[in-house]
Amino acid sequence: MRNLILEIINEGYGSCFKKNLPKLKPKERDYFEDMILENKLSAIFLDFLYRNKIIDLVNKPFFERCIFQKNRFQMHSLEIIKEVRLINGVFESKGLTPIYLKGIAMQREYEDIALRPLVDIDILFKKSELLKAYEILHKSNLLAADQERYIDKNNIDHFCKNSHHIEVKTKNNISIELHHRVTSINDRIKLVNCPISSDFFIDFRTVNYYGSNINIPSIENMIIHQLCHFSINTDFKNLLRTLTDIKRVANNHDIEWHEILFKYKNTKIRRSLCLSLDLMHLNKIFIKDFYEVRDRFQEFFPNQEVLNAAQVKLFHSYNEKIIGEAFFVRFFNRDSFIDAFKTFVFPKKETLIYRFKINNPTNYKLFKMYMRYFYEQVFKIAGLPSFLIFRFKNKNVKYNNSIQNWLNKD
Repeated sequence: MRNLILEIINEGYGSCFKKNLPKLKPKERDYFEDMILENKLSAIFLDFLYRNKIIDLVNKPFFERCIFQKNRFQMHSLEIIKEVRLINGVFESKGLTPIYLKGIAMQREYEDIALRPLVDIDILFKKSELLKAYEILHKSNLLAADQERYIDKNNIDHFCKNSHHIEVKTKNNISIELHHRVTSINDRIKLVNCPISSDFFIDFRTVNYYGSNINIPSIENMIIHQLCHFSINTDFKNLLRTLTDIKRVANNHDIEWHEILFKYKNTKIRRSLCLSLDLMHLNKIFIKDFYEVRDRFQEFFPNQEVLNAAQVKLFHSYNEKIIGEAFFVRFFNRDSFIDAFKTFVFPKKETLIYRFKINNPTNYKLFKMYMRYFYEQVFKIAGLPSFLIFRFKNKNVKYNNSIQNWLNKD
C-alpha cells in the first residue's frame, strides 16, 4: 500500500502500481482511495495516471471523485490568488510587511499550479503588527458578514500566549490565518517563544505573484517551516503532500541540508527537523548527503520507535470520523487526564471568547456560550463506544507520547 502511494508521489513509471493495485482487497482499495483524497493528492494522482496511460486500472467512481476534488481545489486556488493580491495591497498601503507562508510560497515550486492545491492563506506578521492587521481586515469590508471582532488591545497579549494565529473568513469563504509565530502552541512541543520566527522577517524574498509583489520566506526558511509544520504543528496528520513539496524543492534547488540544520540551534527545532528529514528518507524522498547529515547531527535524529510512530501517523487514514476522538485521546492519556478533565468542566473565560468569537463578552453571553460548550463536551461522550471499537480494530494506531516525549526531552 505504502509503495503504491510513494510511486505516485515520486512520479514513477507505474510498474509497481500496475502490478499491485489489482491485488488489493476491497478494504485495502478503500483505504488507498481514502489516503489519496484525504491528503489532497488527486491532482498528482491524475497526472500520474495520465502520464503512464493507466487510467483504466482505476474504477470509475473513484476516478470521478478525484476529478471533482482536483477541479474544486483548482477553482479554490484561483479564488485564493485573487484574494492574496487584494489583501496584500491593503496591508502594504497601511505600512505592514506580511510574509506569506506554506502553500502560497510553495506554489512557485510547481510548474502547474493545479498540482499544488491551496486550502487557505497563511500570513506571518510581527507580533506588534498582528492586531493592526486584524483590525485592517475588519475595516476593509473584505470579511464575511458573520465575522465579529473578538480580539482587541485588552486581550491580544493573552491571545498570543495561547494561540499562534487568528483565523478569519472573507466574503468568498476563504480562510485567512494571521500568524504571529511560525511554530504552533500545542501539547506536542513546549516552546514558550518561537525560536525561528524573528529570522523570517530578515531572511525573505520579494517575488512577483501574478502581477503583485509579495513577500515569502527564503528557500531555507520555507523548507524549515514545511518540516516544522510537518512534525510540530500537525503531527503528520493528512500531510503526505509535504513529501511532494520537499521533493519539488530538492529537485529545483541545490539544498545544503547541513546548513538547514545549522541555521537554528534550538534543540527541539533541530529534533523536529531531523525527524522530518528521517521520515522523508524513509519514504524515498531524495535528501542530498543524507547519511553524512545524519552522522553529523546524530544526537538530534530519532530512535526507531519514534520514527515508526511518525510513519504510522503519516500513513493512517482519518476517514473514519469518531466524535470527540481528540477529546478521548487526552482522557485516556495518563499525563493529560487531569488537564483534560479541568478543561471539560471549567473552561477559561478567554477560551470561550476565542472559541466562539464573542464580541462584547457580557456575563449573559459568556453563560450562554458556556452552556453551548458544556453541551458539546457532553455530546462527545456519545462517541465513546465508537472510539473504543476503533481503537480495538486499529491496534497499530498508537495513542502514546513517544514522539512528544522525545521532542521535549532534556
